[in-house]
Amino acid sequence: MAEKIADLKVSEFLDKLAAPDAECGGGSAVLFGAAMGSCLAAMAAGVTVKRGASEADAELLQKKAVVFKQMAGVFTDMAALDGQAYLDYLEAGKMPQESEEEKKARDEAMQKALVRAVELPMQACDLCVKLLEDIRGIKDKCNKVCLSDLSAAVSLLRDCASGCLMNVIQNSSGLPKPELIMVKVRELSLKIKMLSLDILVNK
Repeated sequence: MAEKIADLKVSEFLDKLAAPDAECGGGSAVLFGAAMGSCLAAMAAGVTVKRGASEADAELLQKKAVVFKQMAGVFTDMAALDGQAYLDYLEAGKMPQESEEEKKARDEAMQKALVRAVELPMQACDLCVKLLEDIRGIKDKCNKVCLSDLSAAVSLLRDCASGCLMNVIQNSSGLPKPELIMVKVRELSLKIKMLSLDILVNK
């Protein structure tokens, strides 16, 4: 994927999602959603400071707003990398396999691409968990007018994490000992569910 997601117009990004080549797929979509969730969290923190948070709360919220905004850029960068990982796997599959050496080179290239296609969404999921924990830490300090925005942020980050884990499950099936990866998938899945419920239900 040549372009960075953040450099595309919304209509261009949607066209890429709808295109039949799957260059820009579910991973890119949920990662862009996480970027929007991060921005919503930054906005909620910023609005609260602007509306007169206490000095102690304002300092924390300002720091978190900076982190949330920075993470939006990280997620959009990861969206482009996710698309590239898929393209790398497709290209590896097209490598010649007439000789044993060629077959070995092709298999190694495909395995390398699969590893990246597992590592990247797993990293994204870990980041979503960290941001959900940050949101839980500031929720009670945020202005009530921003609670629905924070809820939307939580939903976007939760859905990104869930989508990333689905990619991990699918891509790890072609790797040795996928059951070891599934242990972490189950742990993260439960953690995401509990974090989200804790933030959304305990208002």
